[in-house]
Amino acid sequence: MKILSDAWNESRLCYYQARRYWPESLAAFAATLCVFCGFLYAVAALGDVSIDSGKLDGLIVGFTLWIFAGTAYSSVSSETSEEIRQRTLEQICIAPAPLWAILGTRAVLRIGAGLCVLLLMLVAVNLVTGERLNMDYAKMIGAVLLAAPSLVGLGYMMSGLLLVVRKAEALQMLVYPALIGLIAYPAYPANLGAALPFAYGASVAKLAASGHNLPWMSYMTIGAISLLWLPAGLIIFRLLESQAKRLGVLGHL
Repeated sequence: MKILSDAWNESRLCYYQARRYWPESLAAFAATLCVFCGFLYAVAALGDVSIDSGKLDGLIVGFTLWIFAGTAYSSVSSETSEEIRQRTLEQICIAPAPLWAILGTRAVLRIGAGLCVLLLMLVAVNLVTGERLNMDYAKMIGAVLLAAPSLVGLGYMMSGLLLVVRKAEALQMLVYPALIGLIAYPAYPANLGAALPFAYGASVAKLAASGHNLPWMSYMTIGAISLLWLPAGLIIFRLLESQAKRLGVLGHL
């Protein structure tokens, strides 16, 4: 019951923030869509490729996956960075629920919101491209959701680093371009690179979106990789959190 109560409180906080800042969220979504459309048509013009040819479908899916991957990764790390910036992290640490649980609850809520943004982005891009996308949305989204916990684990690792290393925000931002490499990496069929967070799930999602009928073991593999990264991230976060408390630098600027 305590877990449900904490989750309810975080849900209310998320709702009030979304209600208060909805113009900014809407503007950010519109700006992201405009940037992507400009990039898409620029690539089509430079490469002398028609959007209707289907050769740019991989770019479209890859971009939407990157948006979702950034949300999943930042669901923990950005929350920690923001609490440090606002000097409220120490107050959260004395709450009845442990810090990792509070951040985990927020991560679930942000991933849910990120899933809604992913669906809206796909619908918007489909309309922009003349409704020519023919994807298996259910399988693609299933692969993406199974792979999301691996990025949450990576976010926990970065959050722990933020607790003990002053001015680590620059390192946190370097992960976003690295996510492009993870999404573009051909991790299917499984190879050494498949063990990287989100890489195998992104490959399966792209293939599923293009209509490939993948075996169920592919989705089991995605879940297994996530089950490795999420606990590893939690363990590293707890160790670094304890180190920050010993050093007295928790919530430093």
